Amino acid sequence: MQGPLKGTVLDFWRAVWDYNTPAIVMLTNLMEKTKSKCAQYWPNSEAISYGPFSITLTNTTTLADYVIRDLTVKNVRANEILCLNRQYLNFFENLSLFSLEKWIFITLKV
Repeated sequence: MQGPLKGTVLDFWRAVWDYNTPAIVMLTNLMEKTKSKCAQYWPNSEAISYGPFSITLTNTTTLADYVIRDLTVKNVRANEILCLNRQYLNFFENLSLFSLEKWIFITLKV
C-alpha cells in the first residue's frame, strides 16, 4: 500500500482496518526537499479522527535508524479496536545508506 496524501488519509485508515493490518512500515520521509511525499497520518500526542476511525499514539520508541510508534485504531461505529506497530525508517530515501543487515533486522521485528 502507498502512503496517503492529505486527501486520502481516510482511505488509508479504511484499508488498514479492512485488511486487519498488523503493522505499517513507512519507507519514505514526509517531505523530500520541498515536495510532500506522504501526509502524516498518525497523531503526535492527542488522538485524531478520520471518519469512523480514532487513532491514538500509545508509545514511541526512537532508535538510531527508525522510530517505532504503537498505535491504537478504534472504529467508533463498530466499537472495535485494532492495535499495531509502525516502523518509520529515517533515511530510506538514500538506499546507499541502508544496509541489508538493517533491512533484515527490521523485517524480523515486524
